[in-house]
Amino acid sequence: MKTRIFLIICLITGIAVHLSANEKIYINREVTTHIVMPENIKMVDISTTKIIGNQCTDNIVRIKPYLENDSISSEGYKENELLGTLTIIGERHIAQYDILYTESPDCASTIYNVSYNETQSYINPEVSMPMAEIARYAWAVYGSRRKFNQIVSDKNGIRAYINNI
Repeated sequence: MKTRIFLIICLITGIAVHLSANEKIYINREVTTHIVMPENIKMVDISTTKIIGNQCTDNIVRIKPYLENDSISSEGYKENELLGTLTIIGERHIAQYDILYTESPDCASTIYNVSYNETQSYINPEVSMPMAEIARYAWAVYGSRRKFNQIVSDKNGIRAYINNI
């Protein structure tokens, strides 16, 4: 009976750890890693000084490991060493990634595309309407048929015309 209870506790703990674990991105000092978010990025947080990077466009962040003495020397980080956590906040979603160092440039990510499955929903108070939604409305208005033709208004001796709304 005790072994069954122990196994159930271990199973529940393992599931909880698996669900709370962040996705992993491998980086190398010879490779710049670009992270592409499916929406505009509002803020990026790099949790440590072991990683350097910047936001190069509205939806792309580039990162690299920071090495004090960035020469040919073999000093640096160990294989699979956790360098820190990267948090990306978009217009309506948030994503967190564990950044790990790899000694092989072939194993490092060059472009990492963030999918909506890897993000959590987030209502950003700075964004009243996301750019994707604004674009949908603009195309809907552009593609709609005209409903009013030649609206005229007279006031204070001025006549104004608006055609084809």
